[in-house]
Amino acid sequence: MSRGAADTALSRLADDPTSPVIRVRRGLYWRGIPSRFGKGAPSATDIVLAVVGDRGGIGPSGWSASRDLGLTTQRPAIEEFATIATPPTGIRGVRFHRRSNPKRAALRYLEIAALEAVRDWPAYSDGDWDELVRAVKSLVRTGKIRVSAVRDAARFEPPTARERLASLLSAIT
Repeated sequence: MSRGAADTALSRLADDPTSPVIRVRRGLYWRGIPSRFGKGAPSATDIVLAVVGDRGGIGPSGWSASRDLGLTTQRPAIEEFATIATPPTGIRGVRFHRRSNPKRAALRYLEIAALEAVRDWPAYSDGDWDELVRAVKSLVRTGKIRVSAVRDAARFEPPTARERLASLLSAIT
């Protein structure tokens, strides 16, 4: 089956109200879970990761970062992501922040979340500094955050973020 035929078939399925297929954006479809409330849609995070792939350099920002770190239970109306690459287009409900730090390319999703939380501290947190320290320390212990990678990337962050991160890392170790 050609790419055009597959796109046409998927487009028709997405238009069918009885089909679980949802058109997320051009060329990207999702098989939702049918319920009495309609087709189940993917989360903004799932869409962003499906579009961007596993190339690194992208992670949550703002309230999204705080939520992923466990610092808030709030769900932002618009999910926010920080990226070093040109942000993808055509994703509804998502805001991208372009960062010019090339060392972020080597960071994992939650490492970027920690860097963003420190960078914006305390603007997007319901907790205090000690809660941030506990959350990051727990993620370091489980191997989800690599201190050396975050420290390396922090060298190219704004001065206030570098200072806060140094304070955070000294509290962890």
